[in-house]
Amino acid sequence: LKKKFPGLELIESTFENMPAEAHAARYDVVLMSESLQFMDLERVFPVVQKILRPGGRWLVVDFFRKDELGDKSGQPWSNFVTGLKEEGWHITEQWDHTENVLPLLRYVHMLGNDVFRPLLDYAFDKLKEKQPGVHYLLEEAIDRLNSKGEKMLDVINPASFAARKKYVLMAIERS
Repeated sequence: LKKKFPGLELIESTFENMPAEAHAARYDVVLMSESLQFMDLERVFPVVQKILRPGGRWLVVDFFRKDELGDKSGQPWSNFVTGLKEEGWHITEQWDHTENVLPLLRYVHMLGNDVFRPLLDYAFDKLKEKQPGVHYLLEEAIDRLNSKGEKMLDVINPASFAARKKYVLMAIERS
């Protein structure tokens, strides 16, 4: 980016660690697309508040956990809404797009479950047959990999996703 756009100012930082003071009231919009799920909300709210101009909008497109059960991917919706209120924000517009992401999740889940898992099983079986010593040495790692794969497949299982999460697009403003 620096070579292609030499005049462009780049902020090389995580969002929570960006120099917010240097960008105080600089932006009309902050857009977070599938990134909020990885951030610490307590650190995000002050940065957004600092860098947005008065009357600015915070746009979020991400999925949220409906409750604390199951996997820990995504922010808990109740924590997010509570944090917004405590920090003086309110959601001005909100659209639930959960149903719209389910076809993609079905496809990715099918690939993982019906293509990649059998390929890995085949590869590990061949390794056991052709190189039993190597397979023995890697057996625990293979078991952990299989266990992690199962958990990942459950996260993208469309039925589990729809039951435990919601995918939301929202506009947020200061109260």
